[in-house]
Amino acid sequence: MALGSGSASLTDAGSGRGSWVQPIWIRRSRGLGDQIATG
Repeated sequence: MALGSGSASLTDAGSGRGSWVQPIWIRRSRGLGDQIATG
C-alpha cells in the first residue's frame, strides 16, 4: 500500500515538475524498501 501511495505521488510530481523530485522520491523509496525488507 505504501508503495502505491509513493507511485501516486511520483505520478503527480512527474506530471508537473518532478525533475528534482525524482531523485528525492527514489531515495525515499529505497529507504522504505529497506525498512519493509528488514521488517
